[in-house]
Amino acid sequence: MSNFKIRIDPAAATQYVITTLISMKVDQIVQEQLVERTALNPDGLPIKFIGGTAGALVGGAVKPVTDAVIDRTAAKVISWRSNRKSKKETSTE
Repeated sequence: MSNFKIRIDPAAATQYVITTLISMKVDQIVQEQLVERTALNPDGLPIKFIGGTAGALVGGAVKPVTDAVIDRTAAKVISWRSNRKSKKETSTE
């Protein structure tokens, strides 16, 4: 048995999750609007294809912005953790 461990960067995982959630929400909204405004079958391929394409395009377009926000947030959380850790170390001595 090997001791193979996979290390996943929390910021990278969060970036992927946020981009995916944005894509899924845009996909849902576009599909709802197409069904409302057209006579196409709600379960048809054109509705699903257009919604998925729009979701992917919007998710990709906002990725630079969301990645920057997540990176700044991660840096702030890391600094808070290190400050708290150093305060605990100095208070116990």
